[in-house]
Amino acid sequence: MSSEVPNVSATGRYDINLAANALGIHRNTLRRIPESLLPKHYHLNGRTFYFGEDLQRYWRLNVRN
Repeated sequence: MSSEVPNVSATGRYDINLAANALGIHRNTLRRIPESLLPKHYHLNGRTFYFGEDLQRYWRLNVRN
């Protein structure tokens, strides 16, 4: 995981690739994160996205200083 706070907009929507890049992890690792820790949301077409505020919250809870 990246040691820097993800540079994302709190109200932005991020697909799997952008969310994984923001957190500094592989997209398969992102998919394995339980929804209780990082909620997934779905577009009408069924694609997964994450809100920026959820990415920032997950990073703050899991970063090790």
